[in-house]
Amino acid sequence: MVIEFEKERYMLKNIQCPNCDNVSKYGEHCQCCSCALPENYSPNPDLWRTTYRHECNSNFDPLVERQLVRASHEIYRPASGSTQEGEIPAILRVGKGEILPKYCREILRLQSPDSYPEQFDLVTVRVPLRRISELDQNFIIKYPSSIRPCLETVHVAINSDDGKHDDDEQLGASRSLQMESVEYRSKPIIGIVDFGLDFSHEHFLKNNKTRIIALWDQSGTSINRNSRDVKYGTLYREEEINEALLSDQPYQALGYEPSVDSLYDAGAHGTYVADVAAGNGYNNGGIGIAPEADIIFVDIARSSAHNVVGSRYGDSAHLLEAVNFIFEEVHRIAEREGNRKIPLVINLSVGSNDGPHDGFTSVEIGIDWLIESRDSCAVVVAAGNSADRNLYAKGTVNQDSFLDLLWYIPPYDTTSNEIELWHSLKDKFAVQILDPDNAPICKPVECGKCTEISMGSEGRIMVFNRETDPYNDLRQDDEQKAAIYVCYERSDGYLKKGRWKLRLFARSIGKDGIFDAWIERDERGQSMFVKPNDNSYEILEDKTLNSIANGKNTIVVGSYEVDKNSKPHKLSTFSSYNLKHHDGLRPHILAPGKSILAARSRTSFLRYRQSGTSLSAAVVTGVIARMFAINPKLKYSEIKDILKREADTPIPIGDGKHKIVCLNAGNALKKAG
Repeated sequence: MVIEFEKERYMLKNIQCPNCDNVSKYGEHCQCCSCALPENYSPNPDLWRTTYRHECNSNFDPLVERQLVRASHEIYRPASGSTQEGEIPAILRVGKGEILPKYCREILRLQSPDSYPEQFDLVTVRVPLRRISELDQNFIIKYPSSIRPCLETVHVAINSDDGKHDDDEQLGASRSLQMESVEYRSKPIIGIVDFGLDFSHEHFLKNNKTRIIALWDQSGTSINRNSRDVKYGTLYREEEINEALLSDQPYQALGYEPSVDSLYDAGAHGTYVADVAAGNGYNNGGIGIAPEADIIFVDIARSSAHNVVGSRYGDSAHLLEAVNFIFEEVHRIAEREGNRKIPLVINLSVGSNDGPHDGFTSVEIGIDWLIESRDSCAVVVAAGNSADRNLYAKGTVNQDSFLDLLWYIPPYDTTSNEIELWHSLKDKFAVQILDPDNAPICKPVECGKCTEISMGSEGRIMVFNRETDPYNDLRQDDEQKAAIYVCYERSDGYLKKGRWKLRLFARSIGKDGIFDAWIERDERGQSMFVKPNDNSYEILEDKTLNSIANGKNTIVVGSYEVDKNSKPHKLSTFSSYNLKHHDGLRPHILAPGKSILAARSRTSFLRYRQSGTSLSAAVVTGVIARMFAINPKLKYSEIKDILKREADTPIPIGDGKHKIVCLNAGNALKKAG
């Protein structure tokens, strides 16, 4: 048995990176993100083996199908803080109160509000991949979407500043953020779900004590006295953090260590966000928006081993579990303090490009439900930074014709690449892929079918042409959708660089033949759409919102740039937006997000200048916390109305016919009372 075990380990060729989720050759480090891979990883194939033959089933998420394809090629994912070997995270949509099979480990269950048009539960689970097909007939299965920080190009931001700037360049000098002192009636809590927080930074200490009342490291493996309050990971409360701060080595003492800034990674991204929203500065300088607020932080799981350096990826199942934890933690605190009303604002400066971008994703629905379930709360979401990156295309395919969508792959790209193409349920398309030499690599994949295309040493391309979407019953008849997914995964070589083609054939046009296509974000090797010579489709900045920025009850924030007088001047070139969102123009409001000074992780008091809607969202999060401090009875809808109504003069976006208002924090605080 030992000999067979060693032989199988030796024969392990590729691995699913527990950090970035890409397929990499097994070695010391991932070829895509450079994270350290588990030593002596010896997977048990029996835990992954399944007889299920992947096909476009309406209840299956294509990313679940992709996991099945990986397992069939003996590509396995190591166990993590929240998953055992052979398990995958998933979000299930089930009947209200429906009991799950015993092999499903239920983490979180949310029930739809009584006012919701359809009654069902959303359940986050960990389920053995080999048994996933047993759930297929009864449940709608969604594989969690990848979640990434909403900072602009990371290595540019990190190298653009040495931390030394005049006071008039500081965040607080922006005229839109000038706020008068007011009387606080309640102490708010700011919840942050992000990647890494330097709890020892001076900006989060008051009288040498932490302002962080809870820190849940979802990837943690340590067990302590707080473990009963979470189903996985490690939870640290202020007592443990304060004890660690007494040590000369606080990170090691606590057992939690934030990432280091590097050329490609913004270190502890959550440190930047938390500092802008709630940092108390150092020697009366660099103060954040709401320095009086307490902080609850969730370091979102990367589906990886503990403390992986450079981790920047998570998923939407862990995100939903994180948001729910913050709500529950505030409830526990309120009960302990005699049911005191504690206002809460949560910051989500993370996201991705996948999904239909219409609010009907599992995580957006779940967050909307949580917001409705509690008074005195708000959730702020970063709009995203994809406006100028050629990641969204829109076109029309006429009956009995075809259209070539050009997709540029950069040279030596080590990462996976993904495209999602959404269209009306009434339109039927087939899709064929052509390489840069204009040679077809597969036959047209018809509606309701899928295929796996071997590219030899270059890897494989998977195409899933789904004829419906599980959430169509929540949409109006004329808004129901179907989708085409194209995924590339490398092997030993690289996908040929150049302009690939997705050839779309219109088999049956029952509505308008219009499609919307998004490419997933990929900081390590970003592919992009290419403008066609025949103008058969458009590449737009419009409809580039972060995939979780489309919910009904969240407050979405974009970024503006200021002029020499510190007045709002123009929309930041990277800031995403949607001119025709289902509830109006989005983002709802703009805030400073260009070259903002924020705390740098693993330093006592240094700051770096960063850009991105991550920081814009953090600004608004801090302002809302101060609004809650003045009036803890405010509802999220009232906060949104005040922010928009009391805003500065709007600035034009897109074609100039539309305008978005800019934050005026002083006016908002005056009206909050």
